[in-house]
Amino acid sequence: MSLIAWIVARTKLFGRKLFDFLAFVPIAVPGIVLGISMIWLYLSFPLPIYGTLWIIWLAYMIKYMPVVMRIMSAAIVQIHPEMEEASMLCAPWLMTLRRVLFPLLRPGLVAGWIWVMSHAFRELNTAILLSNQHTRPVGVAMYALWNDGAFGALAAFGVVVSLVVFLSAVVANVVGQRYGLRVR
Repeated sequence: MSLIAWIVARTKLFGRKLFDFLAFVPIAVPGIVLGISMIWLYLSFPLPIYGTLWIIWLAYMIKYMPVVMRIMSAAIVQIHPEMEEASMLCAPWLMTLRRVLFPLLRPGLVAGWIWVMSHAFRELNTAILLSNQHTRPVGVAMYALWNDGAFGALAAFGVVVSLVVFLSAVVANVVGQRYGLRVR
């Protein structure tokens, strides 16, 4: 999404607004519809990915693409184009991307990662259609425990998930402070 956001914000490429539009379209698609469309895609092109983590990963990429695109677009707009232009006088574009742009985009990348991670933990609609017994995301595993009546195990699992999300937020806060971000 960083690359697409950069193309939309920095280039004069024909069709760049179409990239922006297509990246934002999945926000209007409910999770159930996305899961059914992924099953339909699997049935149309018989790739051996149904019930694997690959199809769930692909569905999550599509589902969370609009929000991450907006986060990265906001991060790119905050970086003045003259920074890239000055770097490209001395270095090729890939080195500019690696040594100038990506370090400045780290707070946006971390914010997008935390947002996706925290929402993917609780996502159920899409994953319940695409998972099986061997590839259960957290939301599906918690639903299965609730459905089986294993409320003690469900409570313990909920505490573990809460601790993982909390520790991830603490790590993100430490990383953010390293780059000069403060929580107010």
